[in-house]
Amino acid sequence: MIGAASGRTGCVWPPLEPHFWVPEAPALIDEQTCVTHVALRQAIAQAPLSSPAKALVWILAPNSIPAVIGYYAALTAGHAVCPLDPGLGSERLAALARRFEPEWVLTPAACQQPPVPDLVSAPSPIAGLAVWRRPDSLPVSGPIHPDLTLLLATSGSTGNPRFAALSAAAMAANTQAIIQVLGIGPQDRALAHLPLWYSYGLSVLHSHLAAGGSVVITDRSFLDDALWRLVRVSSVTALAGVPFHWDSLLRLDLARLAVPSLRLFTQAGGRLAPDRVCRAAEMCARQGGRFHVMYGQTEAGPRMTTLPAGEAATRPGAVGPALPGGRLEILTEAGLVAEPGQAGEVIYYGPNVMMGYAVDRAGLAAGDRLGGRLATGDLGRLEPDGTLILTGRKRLFAKLLGVRIDLADVEAAAEPVAPVVAGQEGERLVLVTTEGDPERQRQLRATVIAATGLHPGAVICRGVAAFPHLPNGKIDRRGLFP
Repeated sequence: MIGAASGRTGCVWPPLEPHFWVPEAPALIDEQTCVTHVALRQAIAQAPLSSPAKALVWILAPNSIPAVIGYYAALTAGHAVCPLDPGLGSERLAALARRFEPEWVLTPAACQQPPVPDLVSAPSPIAGLAVWRRPDSLPVSGPIHPDLTLLLATSGSTGNPRFAALSAAAMAANTQAIIQVLGIGPQDRALAHLPLWYSYGLSVLHSHLAAGGSVVITDRSFLDDALWRLVRVSSVTALAGVPFHWDSLLRLDLARLAVPSLRLFTQAGGRLAPDRVCRAAEMCARQGGRFHVMYGQTEAGPRMTTLPAGEAATRPGAVGPALPGGRLEILTEAGLVAEPGQAGEVIYYGPNVMMGYAVDRAGLAAGDRLGGRLATGDLGRLEPDGTLILTGRKRLFAKLLGVRIDLADVEAAAEPVAPVVAGQEGERLVLVTTEGDPERQRQLRATVIAATGLHPGAVICRGVAAFPHLPNGKIDRRGLFP
């Protein structure tokens, strides 16, 4: 079996030969091409990225079959792989390169210039990709830990380069848990529209290929009619989305889109309002599909919980119990383990927890610093049956006129009136909303003032045509509150 062995566990990653592996079944599909599982393995085997020592490989390409082949080829060669947003500017990439010193960078074949300074062109074994390498005359400043397999940017961290360092064992554990809890098998075909440099998008790829299923690769917009034609003609069965995608899908409506093959639906990447959870669950049920709310963080590779199908309509505020192999607990402000129903910080334990953060090349040599324990920074409570209810974000606060305000509480209070993203500017609480009606905006301010007790002069409302979104679909808070 092709795979890179983890020195700590003997775990083989990536898992490309599942138990029910059908060699000639499709693995990767796009608008022009279909690559079978056996052809994918052959392409990976024929694309060695030779290096005298474990190297850092950047994948700097949009969603495409060549990008997936390059990604798995780098993993198979035993390197540490870091998929990056290809939309990062040259200055940002150069700064990251100075910090992390990648030995290899894979880009689209059309790239004619080195993506970062000092790299030189190398022969490419993968059609559709250009390969750039660090010259031998420019040695790196340190080694890479044997267990380090994957580096993933945490949310918003491209402005402050902090990456989750994940082992092969962590990725294998999370992949298998996702397959188990969602019942993914060879018959499943996922739409891979989420960026592959985003942990949620990468987990869709991992789980479906490892289960012997297939993925339809696209970089088309979720609102592009051509994407839905691709879903129809490719008989896609599984669709994953963040709240932006589900808000869009509720407007588009599954019935009008005429995509009858879809039957497995997942939502993660942020909180979807309870009323929208109910509507999404009902919409998917009308199609005969299963709708699962999931919760995770990149630091956990990335999934931690899954709400069983059928519970979304009756428990729209829940995100489910821990995945198989994981465990949740709630810590109070006093640092004590909370009783069921008592709120506090969500702590996750599991084999999929990262080794730690890396902020530069020296951090790539570090081993496991967390021991399988992740303090999430999220607030929540556990129901008696172990189901997690999220209530806010530990560090998402504003301090206004000496009053500490939980911005998640503000957004929840405003939700029945209009969608809001709350932030702080000086000594004022700013409510950014897509609601343009002045009377509704006045009602919105009044609701938040009543909920927070703030002086009316400390609360303002600002209308926007649409919330800005990051390439992974999450709301760009920095764009709203620079």
